[in-house]
Amino acid sequence: AILQEFGVDYRTLANENAKFVISTQESRNLSKYKNKKVRLSYSAGLAITHPSINSHYFYGYDYLFVHGNYEKDIISSYVNKDKIYTIGYPRYKNLIKNPPQKKDIKAKYNIYTDKPLLVYLPTWDENSSICKFGDKIKSLNDEFFVITKPHHCTLRLKSSKKDLEKCYEISSLVLAQNQSLEEIAILSDYALIDAKSASCTEIFYLNKEAKITPLSLQWLLMWHFILEHFWLF
Repeated sequence: AILQEFGVDYRTLANENAKFVISTQESRNLSKYKNKKVRLSYSAGLAITHPSINSHYFYGYDYLFVHGNYEKDIISSYVNKDKIYTIGYPRYKNLIKNPPQKKDIKAKYNIYTDKPLLVYLPTWDENSSICKFGDKIKSLNDEFFVITKPHHCTLRLKSSKKDLEKCYEISSLVLAQNQSLEEIAILSDYALIDAKSASCTEIFYLNKEAKITPLSLQWLLMWHFILEHFWLF
């Protein structure tokens, strides 16, 4: 429906002879295609296992499109630099040139408060911080207006029902999965973001004034876990 709304030409059957095929996923999903395979970055994550910088996801591709030098420097340890192309963040091009006003976004979401805005962006599955940090975040409501945007899996999977209920319990406002990350970034005075989530790096890019704290369950353990599981920059 979205493709039709914007007049985008699309097909429901694959053309195995296409000159190029592009995906954010593993190349084995493109096994039927005979020509060049291009990998588009799944945004830029901090976790070593994140698809954007995990060598497991590079195999079988002829070219890789990345957002910037952070990804390029890591990936070039595994892939010839001639295969890597930096494309920036095309979706944010107009936003950077003409960013919306924070007051307008607050009005759009019916946010009328003088409290600083604390944005919480948790991931899902075993790496989610919702259950571990939820009660602590709830205690911040007296001081902050807490805006939570759950991961789309948290919103739609029955197995994540308890996490979703917790999000509503601890938040002043819970946003739907299709709400704009760009607008949420601009709203942020402060942000708590699961370090596994790619939104952790995108918020840095979109709002350089926000005070951001990445969250990770591994950080509750020992320093060597950080070195083992996350890229430092």
